[in-house]
Amino acid sequence: MSTHHLLTHKGVTDNIAGWAKRVGIAPATIYTRIFSLGWTTARALTTPAVHRLGRPKKAKPATPVATVTRPFQQLTDQQLALQRHFNSILRQFNRDLHVLMSRTLDPGVVADLLKNENDRSTPVTQDSV
Repeated sequence: MSTHHLLTHKGVTDNIAGWAKRVGIAPATIYTRIFSLGWTTARALTTPAVHRLGRPKKAKPATPVATVTRPFQQLTDQQLALQRHFNSILRQFNRDLHVLMSRTLDPGVVADLLKNENDRSTPVTQDSV
């Protein structure tokens, strides 16, 4: 369909798109009436548009809320799964660290520190000025 065709009606010349805006009829309807059905310009522009079979156009069905919220819910579920996985790894790290620390630190070293004075550092006295 081309809207570059100029149409003149009652002394006014405009293209199909301009006439469509003026009279409130779709450009495709005007084009079809004139070039496919052979209507006159006056008849094509003055006859009101009738919907197919005389029925009104069907409204587009509304998008269900579940369809809109599903991607958001999926992101939320993915985030929770990542948090659970991270927490699991962190708990395992804590357990491993506790085992390593219990193997490497000899509790006797700390207990002997208090008994043997040679292992302790000597106190430093400050000179008075």
